[in-house]
Amino acid sequence: MAKKPLGSWSTEQVIATFNKDVCQNHLGIEAISIDKEKAYGAMQLKDWHMNFEGTVHGGMLFSLLDSVMGMAVFPHLKANESILAIDLKINYLQAGMLEMKKIACEANLVSRTRRLAVAEGEILSPDAVILSKALGTYAIFQHS
Repeated sequence: MAKKPLGSWSTEQVIATFNKDVCQNHLGIEAISIDKEKAYGAMQLKDWHMNFEGTVHGGMLFSLLDSVMGMAVFPHLKANESILAIDLKINYLQAGMLEMKKIACEANLVSRTRRLAVAEGEILSPDAVILSKALGTYAIFQHS
């Protein structure tokens, strides 16, 4: 059976599906909210998120940004559309530490054309310090 295009899902369905996803659960990423303006997510930090220097591994930050930025594109899709990330540029600005316990991510749509969407996002510490920023491009696929 063909998978239903993302654009035909309600916001509640996206959040529920995202929060049941095995990969997202394994990484400790949680979808919090999505609307036309912003998407919000968070990551509960565990000791296995840390690299050998004792800071949050860059791959964990990248995964959080990619996921939440993709969520930010969702409300701008038509019912017959879905997306796939094709490029993501990240800047690591401050180190994340286990003591932070939880980091937040917010993202928004920058641009949308027929074939591409661009989103930006940032990860914030509990004290609202920007840990990393990213800009991503997502291919938009139309289904019959």
